[in-house]
Amino acid sequence: MIDFKILYRKSILLIISMTLFLLNSCGLPENTISEEFQTMEKGIWGWKETKSFSFDIEDTTHYYNIYCGLRLNGTYNYSNIWLIYELSEPKLDTPIVNNNSVTPLLKKQFQIELADQTGRWLGKGMSNLISYEQPLLVKTKLKKGHYTFKLSQNMREDLLSGVNDVGIKVERAQPIL
Repeated sequence: MIDFKILYRKSILLIISMTLFLLNSCGLPENTISEEFQTMEKGIWGWKETKSFSFDIEDTTHYYNIYCGLRLNGTYNYSNIWLIYELSEPKLDTPIVNNNSVTPLLKKQFQIELADQTGRWLGKGMSNLISYEQPLLVKTKLKKGHYTFKLSQNMREDLLSGVNDVGIKVERAQPIL
């Protein structure tokens, strides 16, 4: 005779074990500190719409790489995109009352080539969603602290359609020797 209580308990234990295993295996890769994307409302990115991302650096014994991620749909009209990034950290030498002030470390305009001369997309994916990852800062020393990274589009068109998501990835690189 089958004891359904024991079978039920074993099934529940198996389900819980599988769920914990899957949750543990779906996390960020070991060297990835932060990876975040923000969705554009209706696939349109306004010229004055700045996307802001935050991350914390605890380990000062390694270099860091920062990448820009971009997801476009097939309605994007250009073969490139111009963006501006700004990396900031909280001021360390200000009084506690004004601790919300931010010091820009870097501000730079950059371009991502999205298509070749024939119009073929250079990113990964199908024609309805194409993903790009562009290195921005490679082998960069960062001090311990909380950083803010801002991205804004810098195209001539005020409302840029066809942009689904924009984001950043911060990864720990090689040790500083």
